[in-house]
Amino acid sequence: MAYVFFDQNIIEKMSKKTYKSFQDNVNRLVRERGKNIHQILTPFSLLEFIGYDPKKILNVQYKGKSLNEYPFKSFDEFRKETEFLKGYIHQQIPKTFLEEKFKEKRHEESPYLNKEGFYYLAKYQNIDILYDILVQNLVLDRLSLINISKFSARDKRRFIFLIVQVVLINICQGQIIGSFRMIYKTAQEIIKDSFIKRDSSNNAIKYIRTVTEKMKSSGDLVDCELVHLAFFGSGSAICHCYTTDQTSIIIDRLKVYCAYIKFFIWFFFDSPQLYGEPPYDIALDYNRPQWACGKVLILDKKTGDKITKIPVTKIYEKINIHGTIF
Repeated sequence: MAYVFFDQNIIEKMSKKTYKSFQDNVNRLVRERGKNIHQILTPFSLLEFIGYDPKKILNVQYKGKSLNEYPFKSFDEFRKETEFLKGYIHQQIPKTFLEEKFKEKRHEESPYLNKEGFYYLAKYQNIDILYDILVQNLVLDRLSLINISKFSARDKRRFIFLIVQVVLINICQGQIIGSFRMIYKTAQEIIKDSFIKRDSSNNAIKYIRTVTEKMKSSGDLVDCELVHLAFFGSGSAICHCYTTDQTSIIIDRLKVYCAYIKFFIWFFFDSPQLYGEPPYDIALDYNRPQWACGKVLILDKKTGDKITKIPVTKIYEKINIHGTIF
């Protein structure tokens, strides 16, 4: 079984009758992987496929303020209120709403859809498979906005540990992680926190500091899923990801994501051993995440021709927390 993932720009053209030449070029590239191809459809690509802008539900209000403006006083206050995020998202995009959006898309676009387009409609319409994962990833993404400026040093540390463990548990369980922002924010907090200063010479931390300075936390949500699939695939199988984004942007995101996740794994699975401390609970409860590095293919937006192929293994191998990074 060979796994592939298309970003929304490619799915849009693969599903319409008017892009026959584009489709032929993409299909030719996909067939190079073999005959038994399985296309991965993800929670955030579901939203974009039906034409719903995720940004409409991301401006979360809490107690009269935007989520990033409300200063939570403590970690305990934050924990008590986290359930409101799940309720908010359920309210903003209930299953019935998504079903109506599907009906609208089918009614408005059916004359223009090809066989692939109707295949996508049929697959995405079974939202029960993706809905809970969609809500979970949106909650994780919005946690990146939590204002912890009033937290004590101890509470900041508790916040960091909780979020990183959630990220790693999802990866250990084979879930698709779609929150680059949450990983970005947490890594920033880790490298600022005093408890990590003892490891300030660590090359991974040096690299994270460098890329954090030039990399913004914003980014397309589906691209976050793309970089995750590029490194962890589907189960133990590698995945080839196809996008029409700029090569430099994708390479930067791949490097940043790999550096952050490698650091998280090192911190929770390896660092206790280095300092003679007991392993963290996550290291006791889960096996170390298994990387399954695939490839990212950058395609021409108009023709679907391959511009370049990025072997993700090369990025993974260059980010070595015990050696030189890039």
